Amino acid sequence: MEAVLYCVRKIVVFQVALMFQPYHWDNQIGTLLTTCAAS
Repeated sequence: MEAVLYCVRKIVVFQVALMFQPYHWDNQIGTLLTTCAAS
């Protein structure tokens, strides 16, 4: 459960970062979502 909450917080941070650097963060979010889904 804590791992899920950690992932959610990370995703929120990445979403905010997307507003400022969309291209740079795009792959990072894809990797993060894949990691969260696998765990």
